[in-house]
Amino acid sequence: MTKITVEDFNRLSPKDIREWFGLGPVTRIIRYFHDGQFKHRKDALKTINFWLRFHLTEENLEAIFWVIPFLIEQFPAEKKVIRYEIGVTLYLFLENKVVYDDETIELITDLIKKEKDEKVKSKLEFIILRNDWQRKLELLKKSYRFFLLKDKLDRTIVKDSKFYKEKLPFKPRRQEEVKPENIMCVYFLQEKEKGYIKVGKTKNLKTKIFFPYKMPFKWEVIHVIESLNVDSLEKFFHKKYKDNLINGEWFNLSNKDIAEIKMFQTK
Repeated sequence: MTKITVEDFNRLSPKDIREWFGLGPVTRIIRYFHDGQFKHRKDALKTINFWLRFHLTEENLEAIFWVIPFLIEQFPAEKKVIRYEIGVTLYLFLENKVVYDDETIELITDLIKKEKDEKVKSKLEFIILRNDWQRKLELLKKSYRFFLLKDKLDRTIVKDSKFYKEKLPFKPRRQEEVKPENIMCVYFLQEKEKGYIKVGKTKNLKTKIFFPYKMPFKWEVIHVIESLNVDSLEKFFHKKYKDNLINGEWFNLSNKDIAEIKMFQTK
């Protein structure tokens, strides 16, 4: 950041942020899109589109790539207006000679299958068509840039940033009330190859999407602990096994640790 402190920068609105470029500003925009209210999320998308239209360099494009998995992940929960604008943003990447990989196209295809609004669906379908066309052109010309979803698997690069961690200077996005039939729990998800365990939380196990994209490994949920206070319970396990931390929410736990976890509810 230049000529402004990080603290002052984090007080800026999504519209004001568009004057800066790089991973820090992109990370702050992701925070606005993630947790801001309706107006903030619309303005965040407009800022991304502004960067893509007017101030794009190779370095800036690599930073803006980080918004893609967040946009796709949050798409189903958004109102029609926001869903359409997400489609516009994803299309603008293509206009900047970006080619999406198979995993990203698979996720967009799934969104199309579930989309009820024809206008939004049409925008997403244009993305599939144009991406296919650009992929064929890429075989002839080497000026296209590939977006690989696997390169954006490690969200800690964004979420551990001081630009993301700082709370929004406005009233945060209103969260939906937890319904009685929802299953709030801390879950333990195991990656099959190396046996690493992801310790996470969810307000509704029935609708939880554990990964917004296809993972390059097999996995399964090996245990859940229901609780009305999942925030504290998740922190308890993260602190308990902090010496076994691999990255983010992933831990290298022994069979003894796993057995202890499975006995937790009976204590």
